[in-house]
Amino acid sequence: MKEEKISSDLWYIGYLLSNTGSGITTPLIPLFLVYYLNANVFDLGITTSVASIASVVALIFWGNLSDFFRKRKIFILVGFIGSFASLLLILFVRDLGEYIMVLVIFQVLSMASVPISTLILIENSEKRKWATVLSKFNTVASVGTVLGLVAGTILITVLSSDLKGTLVLIYEVSGAFYLAGAVAVSIFVGEPRRTLRRQWLWRVNSVRIWERLRFFPATIIHIINIGMGGSRKPLGNDLKLYLLGSTILMLGFQMFMVPYPLFLLERMGADEFAVFMMYLANAVIAALTYRISGKSIDRFGSRRVLVFSVFIRILIFLAMVPFAIYASASPAGVLITIGVYGALGGIWSFIGISQVNSVSLMAKSEARGKAIGYYNSFNGIGQIIGSLLSGFVALYYGFGAAFLASASMVVVGLAIALRSLPAEKAPKSRVEIKTSGSV
Repeated sequence: MKEEKISSDLWYIGYLLSNTGSGITTPLIPLFLVYYLNANVFDLGITTSVASIASVVALIFWGNLSDFFRKRKIFILVGFIGSFASLLLILFVRDLGEYIMVLVIFQVLSMASVPISTLILIENSEKRKWATVLSKFNTVASVGTVLGLVAGTILITVLSSDLKGTLVLIYEVSGAFYLAGAVAVSIFVGEPRRTLRRQWLWRVNSVRIWERLRFFPATIIHIINIGMGGSRKPLGNDLKLYLLGSTILMLGFQMFMVPYPLFLLERMGADEFAVFMMYLANAVIAALTYRISGKSIDRFGSRRVLVFSVFIRILIFLAMVPFAIYASASPAGVLITIGVYGALGGIWSFIGISQVNSVSLMAKSEARGKAIGYYNSFNGIGQIIGSLLSGFVALYYGFGAAFLASASMVVVGLAIALRSLPAEKAPKSRVEIKTSGSV
């Protein structure tokens, strides 16, 4: 079969466009629920949870299907074109049920490209260039997300006189970026010269650069592999316990992050512009700290970095409890709320990479891809449960209670994770981290 040649770095154009499309809609779910559907924080939790369920199921389905047929490009096109087509349906949304249905359709179709995008780049590159390819891809993902958020901020500001119409317009602009990305991929990206099963790529670790921008990051290579073979090497009790701790950590994080935009809108009296700025701050700080976090792990070790970064988060969550109870709407309150969310983005870089590195170190070499797959999948379960609980607690007991419950769950998750993590004597044995991008 004749090999298709990929035109140098032009293959990244499609991903830049699609990440811009994703970034532009990042803050839209809470805004659409509040301003377009007059929904509440419980509805936000339900919506986020259902969309996350669709993401998890779709990731497993599309990843396994791609491995079965040994095709890549077609799945990227399905993801990008499917995203475009599903976002057109926003024009017909009139109630919460219809909105959730559109999001589910979007998640199912868009996830077709998620476990494939990084793979097709790796499979078209020499092994010695994988680190460079992934670094460029992460950069493209970061730039695209930030550009999308900037574009959304401009649109929401310039067209603020018709907010409902602007929210719908932003969704359609996002769809146009996905369609443009599909055109670029069809021109510049070819089928790989060789195909590799994802469980063989244990050296290529997946980590969320963004915590919860669209339920899952721009790419995840490893996800639970059902019925397609894979390593039979057991994970070990310590690693299983660590995965349980990581799942509870994600659950706790979600209980804080999901209702937070509505806290900004309802309690701090912020507008839609502030919500966009909040997400933009989170994305920019996460991107800036991404490389710093990797170097910190190399120097201090995954355990120390995880403990320190999670402890800082616990303090922030606890500090926000009295703030949520007693603070009143004010410009200063809005700035504090935005600043906290931005800082959490930077802290997540340290948590996400230290967790993936720990999983890689604890797993046997033959089972590392499998272990990372379970890590991503169980984190998805934590997202689902945390999103659901956050809406319930925030609605019936208030935002302060949700933040307190979040901190409590994070403490439990960290305690479980630390029971399984071995003590690190020296950082020189650290597994080299090669990540694929993003919450």
